[in-house]
Amino acid sequence: MSKKIFLSALILLFLISPLVNAALPPAIVYKTKANYNDLVPVYLLNDSIVSGYPAPGDVSYNGEFAYPTELNQGYLLDNRGVGPDSAFLNITYEEYSQLDEAPSQEELINMVKDDDPF
Repeated sequence: MSKKIFLSALILLFLISPLVNAALPPAIVYKTKANYNDLVPVYLLNDSIVSGYPAPGDVSYNGEFAYPTELNQGYLLDNRGVGPDSAFLNITYEEYSQLDEAPSQEELINMVKDDDPF
């Protein structure tokens, strides 16, 4: 009897696992050349800021800044939207959140601290 229950549970797990995996967002783990943990990331493509153009309120969630979660050996778990084309601005999450409005495209380009941080 327990073998049948085990097999039934295994089959059920096999059938629902694609549904569970489809519902979870991808986890992005990365490592930078320097410590940019408190700096705002943006997507930079051909010298233009694209997706990830943050408003000052976008750098926090439920009152907490979207700092990356520190893992072992300098690796970080993304909590904001870092990707292969990300660059880091020379402004912290806290400073950015206090701006009255999002900087212009040109201002953001001038704020890039590192366009090749990984």
